[in-house]
Order: sequence, then structure tokens, then C-alpha cells
Amino acid sequence: ALWLVPWWLLVSDRPRDDPRISEEERDLIVSSLPTAFDGTEPVPWRKIVGTPAIWGVVCGHVANNWLFYTLLTWLPDYLKYELGFDLKASGGLAVLPYIGCFLGSTLSGRAADWLIHRRGWRVVTTRRVFQGIFEVLAGLALVLAGYTTNAAVAVALVTVSVTLVGVASAGGYAPNILDLAPYFGGIVLGFSNTMGTLPGIISPLLTGYIVTSDVRSPETVAEWRTVFWIGLSIAVVGNGVFVLLAKGDKIEGLQGPDEPADEGGPGMALAERLVGDGCSSVEE
Repeated sequence: ALWLVPWWLLVSDRPRDDPRISEEERDLIVSSLPTAFDGTEPVPWRKIVGTPAIWGVVCGHVANNWLFYTLLTWLPDYLKYELGFDLKASGGLAVLPYIGCFLGSTLSGRAADWLIHRRGWRVVTTRRVFQGIFEVLAGLALVLAGYTTNAAVAVALVTVSVTLVGVASAGGYAPNILDLAPYFGGIVLGFSNTMGTLPGIISPLLTGYIVTSDVRSPETVAEWRTVFWIGLSIAVVGNGVFVLLAKGDKIEGLQGPDEPADEGGPGMALAERLVGDGCSSVEE
């Protein structure tokens, strides 16, 4: 509820309606945006469902959300009962993972654009690295947290895990949707997010079934390790599928009417100019 007031006051429907940006910035953003799907034509569901790269996005999305929802719903219990944290006294430590996720997701998109436009990385390579490597490392950090008895080390590993979840999503599967289907990006995101929400239902229920006690014991240590190993396994499988199926160019039939099928989505031109301007100003 606290976020609603500033969001209501500051957010605009479209860049051209935002009174807080300069005319130059507004023109830059608007000129870089593709024609948007307005709902007046049929959605090519057969093309969407029949495209392997989109199913790769779905698998990456599901793997990402499995780790995220597991931590979102069970992290307080894990910190309190398994690590013995007093959440009231150690509230600052308890929020570290979420601060890490915020920073990771905020900075990784910029880093991905920099790699593409300043270092010459291919779009598909960038998406594979961010999603395939960082997401698996997030699962690995979570597993390692289950094998330490030091609470500070465990919190640090959980923070690394949640941070890397943010890095993977903002540089991996999420922007890849616009790489593949800029014109129908909202539709494809809705399709992927529907599948990606399933871990939010299944993961908390499965964790509650596996972890049978709120009192630390050798049995609960083993139970939490099982939960974390499941998360790593899903990360490996889901992101392995993403890496195998990933593409970096627009899919014919899912791009705008006048857009060429080149590599990169609608944000690429904007990102190139923003990253280029930023680097130029530093060099000067």
C-alpha cells in the first residue's frame, strides 16, 4: 500500500505523457519504440505456442520463479527457526537478500546492454550467460547455505542467491521476450508469466510438506537441504532448456508490421544510444 501513493503520483501511461522528462529524452524513447499491439487483430497463438525459443523463455521463467518464490515465502522461517535469527532484532540482516535482488535486477539490464553494444556480444550469447549461468549459481549458493552452521555465512549465501536471481531475470529471460516478439511482447509475457506463476503455488506447498518442524534438529537440516537441492535441480534443468532453445533475433510473425527480423528487440536501439552516450561522456 505504501508504494501505491508514489506510483499513482509519479507514473505515466506513456513516455510522451510524462511531465518529468526532457523533450529530448522523450523524443529518444518514443522514436525507439516499435509499433505496439493494440488488440484489434488476432493474436497468433499457434505461432507463439509453436516457437521453441518462447518455450525456452518459459522454462527460464519457471526456474527463476521457483527459487524466488521459495525464498519469498519461506526465508523468514528459515532465518528464524533454522538459523536462530531474531527477526525483530536483526531486521536489517533479514532484508539484505531483497536489497541484493533490487540491486542485481536494476544493474544487470544495463550491464547486458553494455556487453551487447560496447563489447560486441551477440544478444543470444548475453541472454544465455545471464540466465543460464547466473541462475544456476543462484541455486548453488542456496544449496551451500544449507551446509553451513554459521548464521552470518548462511545469510550471505542466501543474499548472493537472491541477488543472482535478480541478475538472471533482468539480463536473461525477461528482455529476451522483447528480443523475440517485440510487437506481441505483452502477450508473450502474459503467457510466460502464467506458467511462471505455477512455482508460486507449488514451491511453498512442497516446501511445507518437506519441512515438517519449526524446531532445529538434524532432521530439519536435512529437510532444508532437500528443499535447496530441488531448487538447484530445477535451475539446472529449466535454464539448460533455455540455453538450448534461446534465440536472439525477432521471430517472423511476432514482430511489428514494419520491423526487420534483425537481432535484438525494440529496446536495442534505445539501449545502444543510452549506453553509448554514457560511455562517451566518461571518455570525454
